[in-house]
Amino acid sequence: MCSSDLLLFAFVIFGKNANFHWRNDGQHFSTPVGGFSRITLVDGSVMEMNADTRVQVAFEAHQRRVFLERGEAHFTVARDPSRPFWVESNGFGVRAVGTAFDVHLTSQGIDVLVTAGRVKLGTQNHQEIDSAPIVGAGWRAVLNASKRGVAKLEKMSGQQMRSILAWQSSRLSFVEMPLSEVVEEFNERNDLQLRIEGAELANLSVGGSFAADNVDSFVRLFTSSGDIVADRTTPGVIVLRKAR
Repeated sequence: MCSSDLLLFAFVIFGKNANFHWRNDGQHFSTPVGGFSRITLVDGSVMEMNADTRVQVAFEAHQRRVFLERGEAHFTVARDPSRPFWVESNGFGVRAVGTAFDVHLTSQGIDVLVTAGRVKLGTQNHQEIDSAPIVGAGWRAVLNASKRGVAKLEKMSGQQMRSILAWQSSRLSFVEMPLSEVVEEFNERNDLQLRIEGAELANLSVGGSFAADNVDSFVRLFTSSGDIVADRTTPGVIVLRKAR
């Protein structure tokens, strides 16, 4: 697969909105050319916006809706099964409950890269795309306006995902995400690999912001309470397990 050309720029952190308040008429956010913004929405979801991006957020009692009007944004979605999270753009919709994914508006449609969990693809009126109703982590879906009922799926390597998301900062942000998915995020970005022992631990909810390239720092923080231990017996691997 031919990778898209990437523009390199200095990150400019701005528009950090910790006091976001939902309004019935929606809320607009935008970044200039060369800019970057990370915003925590009122529900706890984290929205990271690439350069020259504009979005409108409209949260309602029964659903959360984001309209990507221009550019590219990555969403780490807070879990709320009673209020699905929809990102709509260029006639398409992407539905998530608790997951993380990137949406890039193109001249032909949208590109969706799932970085954690799963999403359901649809049109802007919330009709499903029959050929690919659900897309899992590590997959990219290309939706073309001329082929509205068809989604082209591509399995992404860790390097390809890093290239696509090179515009993001060097930190990983998680909102009530299972440890199993957090581990996947770290493993895709580092040679030092994490492993989990036990289903209960794999489902443990994790939240916070961590340096993407510092696995040791994450492990030290995660095991600081003493309830979880890190086994470094195998070179290049850290096994996380509950303390006995």
